[in-house]
Amino acid sequence: PSRSVTTNYLMLNRTLMLLNLPRHLSNVFALLEQAAIVRNIGVLRAWKLFFVMALAGHWCGCGFFLVAKGQALRGNPYTWPEALGIYLVTDTQGTVEMV
Repeated sequence: PSRSVTTNYLMLNRTLMLLNLPRHLSNVFALLEQAAIVRNIGVLRAWKLFFVMALAGHWCGCGFFLVAKGQALRGNPYTWPEALGIYLVTDTQGTVEMV
């Protein structure tokens, strides 16, 4: 089922919950430290760095996709998501159909 643009923007609020991920990781590592499984704070910092980098990379990819989709809607003849088969511009007025 297709969703409206407003619904999609409202669902973006769910991504803000990902900002709680470092706190949840801290709780997990606190439990692992209490159980004497993990004792190195460097491991915790490395995992936090990994998740922050993964989240930032994901958001950058989403930004690149939105820019390319905007170009397709404005009539750009061929964008990289279209080349990968993610969507298809169906007519000359820039209607985008997700594949």
